[in-house]
Amino acid sequence: MSSLFRGIGWRIFFSFSMLLIVLTLILSFLALKYVQNSATESASNEVRVLSITLSQQLQRYLKRTESGLKSLSASGGILDRELTKEKVSTNRLNTFLNSKLAQLSYFDLLAVFDDSGVCVASTDKDWIGLPAQRELFFITGLKHFSFAEIYESNEGDEKVLLASVPINEGNDPHGVMVASVRLSSLYDLLGQKLALKGNSEAFLLDHGLQFITPAKSAPENLLQSHLSTTPLVHHLQDEFWVGQYSNYKGIEVLGTVLKLPGYEWYLAVERDFIEVDQQVAEIKKALFSATLILLIGLILTTVFLTHSITKPLQTLVESAQQIAAGDFNKPVQIPRGADEISFLATEFN
Repeated sequence: MSSLFRGIGWRIFFSFSMLLIVLTLILSFLALKYVQNSATESASNEVRVLSITLSQQLQRYLKRTESGLKSLSASGGILDRELTKEKVSTNRLNTFLNSKLAQLSYFDLLAVFDDSGVCVASTDKDWIGLPAQRELFFITGLKHFSFAEIYESNEGDEKVLLASVPINEGNDPHGVMVASVRLSSLYDLLGQKLALKGNSEAFLLDHGLQFITPAKSAPENLLQSHLSTTPLVHHLQDEFWVGQYSNYKGIEVLGTVLKLPGYEWYLAVERDFIEVDQQVAEIKKALFSATLILLIGLILTTVFLTHSITKPLQTLVESAQQIAAGDFNKPVQIPRGADEISFLATEFN
């Protein structure tokens, strides 16, 4: 074995070992990059699929809310008839609104405003008499159905989402029907799908990228959107864009955004990037073990091949030394074969 690490044996061993180590490391690096890219792309596809699924459910919910409010504004013509009278019967309208509110679980409140912007009936008596001439829900509600901006309620930090629709006979609006949408229903809708998705989060945002729903973060954590400072804001119209950035907790996430058709709202979905890192880390361990085993096997193979070449050469060297010393009686003992060393030993003898 000592001859292995002298002269040509050492050069052969060193050259082959370095070559095999470099090739193995390059292949391992390429394999790791491929695995990392594949894991990231797989996670990105999961985020895309989740955003599409949630978007479809939200659209159904919002369409149901819209059709429910529109049906109320045209229900039996009672609102039209009352609003065209000289004196509106608040009691009659309140009775009507309360009976309808009991049937519509996705509304917290119903109210009717006349064409001057004064609340003439409501399921919440504190609303009656409130002026709303300059409020967005009233201005847009005179023209068409719309969801207004998020409002601060009078009860602490609670948020209120108002929807409005015109009350009219023909194209002449007599007033506006207003409903407070039950945000907890939206929370539940997002949460049910997200419950099985690990550290994924989803946020419903208005056109200014302000939070409408906080998803699994719970209503008390309804914050100003962090998304306006991320790359996501530049890809609002890119339906399948997914990128990496820091969320409002400072955690790296994969995020995407999807515009809800028919509404000036966006659905943002985020997945904790640590889940992707964990998958890659597990593959790294397996790849490291496989690389180490492969290197050991290749080095042992190199030792065997080097030894198989240098051993007969060393025998020839020893025979040459004996002849140089004057001993011509001992032949070179090398197994016969078809290789060049065997041929050289035969001719030498």
